[in-house]
Amino acid sequence: MCEFISWIEKNGRLYYLTDEIIAERLGEFKAHNSGWRVDLLGHGAIRWWFGLRYREGMDKECTDFSSPMHFPEEIGVNIKAGRMTYASIPLGLLLPPLYANYEAKRDALEANYEAKRDALYANYEAKRAPLYANYEAKWAPLYANYEAKWDALEANYKAKWDALEADYEAKRAPLEADYKAKRDALEANYKAKRDALEAKQWKLFEITYNRIDTWR
Repeated sequence: MCEFISWIEKNGRLYYLTDEIIAERLGEFKAHNSGWRVDLLGHGAIRWWFGLRYREGMDKECTDFSSPMHFPEEIGVNIKAGRMTYASIPLGLLLPPLYANYEAKRDALEANYEAKRDALYANYEAKRAPLYANYEAKWAPLYANYEAKWDALEANYKAKWDALEADYEAKRAPLEADYKAKRDALEANYKAKRDALEAKQWKLFEITYNRIDTWR
């Protein structure tokens, strides 16, 4: 798994992603890659954006943000200019109290999302379980009767079983659709708030005195 920040070196040129580059083709990239949020951080996304073949150039990455010296100069310049905010703000860019405050807010946001998601799923399971138990209770004697009269009743059993299962599926489907719609809305809300929190941290980074000394 590649980590932020990744880049590729080829013939003295650096290939990497900035917010501006991503904005130009993000819709196309989303359609191309279902895991686009994670893959934006890796070399595969860079190759896709710049049309580089597999193993063309040398893959590079660095996760130590304690100093701009750990990165090629032009990438350090882009970080300082706030042009690489498409990932979570890394440890090492902001002063420790500011980063600790961000982590606390991010963790609380994630915990709240997970608690609501788990409660939503528990509610779905609670409603689905008796529905399935009712289906099982009706199916069990039907199957016992089928077993006893295998040859004569097989066709009749299948007809009743199919109807029973269709009825169960018809009742379960809207319940599951409702659960998924609520879960997706909850997830979208969480991600929107998380992204806004990320953006706020990058705004803090724009103010020079908020950065650790080596990034000022």
